[in-house]
Amino acid sequence: MTEKTVNCLDWNEIQSNSGFHKIACLKPERIRTTRLETELDAWLNVNQGAINYIDQRRDLLIDPCFQRPWVKSIIVATFQPRKIQSPLMNLPTPKPGEPYAEIAPYALNEDYHTTGLNLLEDLKTTLVNQCGDAQFEPNVDTGPVPEKALALCAGLGSNALNSLLYDQELGCSAHIAVMFTSLDLPQRIKQAPENCPNCGRCAIACPTKAFQPNSPFRVRRCRAYIANELRGPLDWNQQKLLGTTLFGCGKCTAACPSTISQAPLRVDPMQILNIPTAELARIIKNTALNHAGTTVIKRNAAAALGQQLSARQRRDIAPELIAKSNSPAIKQTIQNWIC
Repeated sequence: MTEKTVNCLDWNEIQSNSGFHKIACLKPERIRTTRLETELDAWLNVNQGAINYIDQRRDLLIDPCFQRPWVKSIIVATFQPRKIQSPLMNLPTPKPGEPYAEIAPYALNEDYHTTGLNLLEDLKTTLVNQCGDAQFEPNVDTGPVPEKALALCAGLGSNALNSLLYDQELGCSAHIAVMFTSLDLPQRIKQAPENCPNCGRCAIACPTKAFQPNSPFRVRRCRAYIANELRGPLDWNQQKLLGTTLFGCGKCTAACPSTISQAPLRVDPMQILNIPTAELARIIKNTALNHAGTTVIKRNAAAALGQQLSARQRRDIAPELIAKSNSPAIKQTIQNWIC
């Protein structure tokens, strides 16, 4: 690899052939660790204890190059999951008027981890061919990396009211990929993006009021957090917050005027509870739901079912559902139904 080869890198051409929506390249010295520390500590002041890996990896999140001294460039890109014929369409659907549970629209595409990592692998091949072999570390929500903060620093979007990245074309539906490399690549910072219009539609659409204008984001009230990240049984208040959600939420994203979003998928929560675990695992294997796992998905189905049954119906059906389940988390969630 020569300095000339790196300096002649055509980022516009690379982006147009990459499959990414936007690509930027940061130098480690551009990252303002003081700002990252201030923002993270403000978040932890409200949400500490909610997500253990954030609490435990604070040093890496405020200085992403702290344990990566070899890094000379940080590639940050935005993308949308690849559209596919989702295997989730094979899940049982509810009859009209019967209880239902919803899967967020983004989960009906290819698992965004897969899409992003595949795009990064292709980009790595391109860079190696043009610049020579080097060290790389790809990340798509797969490690202690402050993805959104890096994307903001790189000019790939602005901070939305719902705490997501806002893009003028994609709204809040963009996902973020980050790749560290030892290649000394030319910096590429996008022009200052148009700010989130702060129209407030996302706050109005949030069913649990997890965020409001001029107030911090409260992750414990977020349906996507409860459905995707929270493990163990759900108490009755958590079940009420979760509502009819099986996975994800996406209501704030769909409310953004710039977002083009499909409808969520409605499935039958009773049949989800009754489907054999091995069969459910097969269906969700290559989807975003796989990261939650079958126990969490069935637990969420129990919560969604409980929200839509009368007290008498809950009393009648709870013993049967508890007897059928081998999961303590699912059993306790059903036992926590208020009858």
